[in-house]
Amino acid sequence: LWDRVIDTNLSSVFHTIQAVVPHMKEHGGRIVVTSSISATRVEQFVGTPYVVAKAGVAQLVRQVALELARYNIRVNAIAPGPCATNIGGGRLQDPANQAFFAQFAPQHRIAVPEDMQGAALFFASGASSHVTGAHIVIDGGVTLGVAD
Repeated sequence: LWDRVIDTNLSSVFHTIQAVVPHMKEHGGRIVVTSSISATRVEQFVGTPYVVAKAGVAQLVRQVALELARYNIRVNAIAPGPCATNIGGGRLQDPANQAFFAQFAPQHRIAVPEDMQGAALFFASGASSHVTGAHIVIDGGVTLGVAD
């Protein structure tokens, strides 16, 4: 389990960055990766390998952003909270599971993939020309704690 989760969630990001950087060095560019709120906290609902992998992604983004800044390559991460996708066998597409996780979100819902678009577009656009090494949390406030 450890090797599979690390390979899927961390090593794949590293190898993808390695593959694209040579093509970006001459003209610069933007790299946007997916991390998770699990990168910055302990978790009850996902296992140790996942948390460690996502923490590794967050640190990889910071380190690579520093190393690639000289080439005008910006590297940033989107860190979703619970999101209704097919990841994890699609368990968060189940309305009962959505309701369970929504109770921990101040906005009283979990994310849908479209909630990530704005951050991705920001990172990919000139509006983020002075942003690199950032880790934007998109979790409906889950990491803030439970509200009312």
